[in-house]
Amino acid sequence: MTQTWNLLQTGQKEGYKIAYTNARIIDPETKLDIKGSLLTEGDKIIDFGESLFSTSGVDETIDCKELVLMPGLIDIHVHFREPGQEHKETIYTGSKSAAAGGVTTVVCQPNTVPAIDSVVLAKYLKYRALETSHVNVEFYAKITTSEEKLTEMALLKEAGAVGFTDDGMPVMNPMIMRQALLYSSMLGVPIAQHAEDLNLSAGGAINEGKISEELGVKGILNASESVMVNRDILLMKDMENVHYHILHVSSKDSLDAIKRAKDLGLNVTCEVTPHHFTLTEDIVKQHGQLQK
Repeated sequence: MTQTWNLLQTGQKEGYKIAYTNARIIDPETKLDIKGSLLTEGDKIIDFGESLFSTSGVDETIDCKELVLMPGLIDIHVHFREPGQEHKETIYTGSKSAAAGGVTTVVCQPNTVPAIDSVVLAKYLKYRALETSHVNVEFYAKITTSEEKLTEMALLKEAGAVGFTDDGMPVMNPMIMRQALLYSSMLGVPIAQHAEDLNLSAGGAINEGKISEELGVKGILNASESVMVNRDILLMKDMENVHYHILHVSSKDSLDAIKRAKDLGLNVTCEVTPHHFTLTEDIVKQHGQLQK
């Protein structure tokens, strides 16, 4: 694993040959899935296959012990908490965990303290990543400032932002969201929405349904998410070159709206977190709200 981190962080010197043997080699793009060996020289793959090639003349041989060897994974939603909340996570610790799991590129969310809403903070984040990260670090910048005005999106893109989001909080004002979508279309970057109508979710603790009724706990309507998703799709549907992305989707109604948008040819994408497709509110009956 140390060799993997070194390879990610600084690369191998030119001409340095490494033979990776006894590996499961996967390439999703070509649908390759074989057991075999792979040879690199510097930062280039020069040979691979099911049969074992000669390892004579290589500088290092690594027995992969049937572990997976594949292009690095990309995690488009991470919280490294730098700056301001280093007691929770740092770029160093978060990127080390990413590398250990085969993730070689991450996209940091901007809801740090202070939030990434200025060029100065964007450059600071890039500097810290270059200084301490084990993997490639990209980042979203904020859509809005603390005064609920649009950030300097063009300047933030120049500073390295690959997209914009207010993750952790929704963009409630539809006019602000419309302006953000328009600017993003000119800049060629995505807008990622934390889809939640706070008027519908306020005070809620778990999904609204039989469990919330049994426990006497205020529930959260599925509509609090899907209403926002549908609103934003309506805002973008007549715009060109817009990429609208929904963060941590959690309801069927939202997915249905996304499918309808795709059927219309709109560039709408989404992501989901593991607990949203592996758990239900039933688990709260056993462990209470702390289960969240």
